[in-house]
Amino acid sequence: TVAGTATTSLAALTILGSNGNVGIGTTSPFAKLSVSAAPGDTNSTLFAIGSSTAASNATVFSIDRTGLTTLGNSAGTGDATFQFASDNDAWSMGYNSTDKSFNIASSTSFSSNVAFTILKGGKTGISTTTPYYGLTVASSTGPQLSLSAGSGFAQWAFRNAGGNFYLATTTVAGDATTS
Repeated sequence: TVAGTATTSLAALTILGSNGNVGIGTTSPFAKLSVSAAPGDTNSTLFAIGSSTAASNATVFSIDRTGLTTLGNSAGTGDATFQFASDNDAWSMGYNSTDKSFNIASSTSFSSNVAFTILKGGKTGISTTTPYYGLTVASSTGPQLSLSAGSGFAQWAFRNAGGNFYLATTTVAGDATTS
């Protein structure tokens, strides 16, 4: 127990009672909790929550000495995900090491509901994980692209359906099209 302005310091833990800062791996913590790696320390992970052994590679959250933050590292895959979730609704962002892509999905899995994909070579996909060109927009149920002049105006909609190219205008509300 440290009270008042007392200072306690061990090689691995420092508690500064004067300002309430706690340091791990440092004798001069600059924040309420400071975690530092000693010079020459080859272990790059500064902080981790997850597995009890580094070998299982099932880290839930980690920060390394380069400032890289990983959330949801899948066991042994090198993939990393970050999720925003509320009740049964979730959005995920992540790196997929298999196809070297960055994905945003409206679920906790990148195998469904992918909203946005960037492949390593720069190809970008909206609603697809397999963009073929610089920008690929996919939909099997409606227009792939629309142009809007703002509220109160119909939109121009463009669609590839079964290999046929369609131009259409929408209602002002944008909820129906006319070919």
